[in-house]
Amino acid sequence: MGLKAGVSKREITPKRPAWLAGYGSRNKPSEDIHDPLFMTAIVFDDGKTRLAMVSTDLCFIPLSVKEQIAHKIQDGLSISPDHLILASTHTHSGPVTSGKNLDTEWLESLANEIFSAINEATSNMMTVKLSVGIGKSDVGVNRRERLPDGQITLGHNEDGFIDRQVGVISICSESGDSIATLINYGCHGTVLGPGNYLISADYMGSAVRRVQDAIGGVVTFFNSAPGNVDPFYRVGTNFEHVEELGEKLAIEVKRILSEKMIEAVSTPIYVISTEVGLPLKTPGEDGNPISVISTSIVRIGDLQFVTFPGEMFAETGLVLKARSSARFPFIISYFCGKSAGYLPVRSAYQYGGYEVNTSRHSSDAEEIYVNVVSRLIS
Repeated sequence: MGLKAGVSKREITPKRPAWLAGYGSRNKPSEDIHDPLFMTAIVFDDGKTRLAMVSTDLCFIPLSVKEQIAHKIQDGLSISPDHLILASTHTHSGPVTSGKNLDTEWLESLANEIFSAINEATSNMMTVKLSVGIGKSDVGVNRRERLPDGQITLGHNEDGFIDRQVGVISICSESGDSIATLINYGCHGTVLGPGNYLISADYMGSAVRRVQDAIGGVVTFFNSAPGNVDPFYRVGTNFEHVEELGEKLAIEVKRILSEKMIEAVSTPIYVISTEVGLPLKTPGEDGNPISVISTSIVRIGDLQFVTFPGEMFAETGLVLKARSSARFPFIISYFCGKSAGYLPVRSAYQYGGYEVNTSRHSSDAEEIYVNVVSRLIS
């Protein structure tokens, strides 16, 4: 039996004003909707194993949402909870998903929509072919800018490291019709800053919409390794910049689809889910010097995805892709699991900066994570 896949896409925009995630300085709920938010569910089945991959136009997605639907998909759809890859694009102009300003009714409806979409995708599966293409984009820029006094601030460091890879995965019917297209690129969803009070999927949503209008089927986005990467235009209120960067990414994706695609082996499917203990800067409230995070390794034939429940630096993503034994390795950050937050590389700690200052982990945590995962992917 070959690979089967089904897809479902749903709008998840709040129906009433919502506090927006990503910036603590916002002091009121959203004022309007600039562009809608969506979630996409793709279910794969190789005859023995089922896998659901879900992307949401949100900043983060809490573990509670996954827990709400885990038993439903296991009992009703034969999808193991470990085989649910639930992630967010990391737009900073979507609703909060935790905290005192959370709309609990909306979050409950989100969980229901995700389950419903997975159910619909499962019911419309058909035999498919996979192809993969790789390109590059300069939508993002290293954001760790060094000031004259040596301090690191969030800005532009055009000499800093960045992984410019754009990965495109095409899922087509046996007759060649596009069913779904996955875009994988590592860059924060922060063209829009705290001064923006309009709901938006940021540049990622713009790119997805443009590609979907051009090729049909369903298009979705998974963020790669964006921990130290911001969009070239960052933390503003200019939606022209959102569209400019969205168009730039979409143009590259369409070029890849027309010129760079390579047919991929599509089976078997397997998932390795594990937990990794990472050392903390200071012990937690319980005195434990270690925090435990979730990570999963997903294999679909020639494709491999390393999922990370937080913000991985671009350097880390590149190392993991280089160490993978898969023909086409990818990273998915903002994976729904026991969260890691920021995981800076060791060299960043000597300079500090936002990512280092807000990280819970000590300077050797990233190397420990990489070593554990490398054994699973090589």
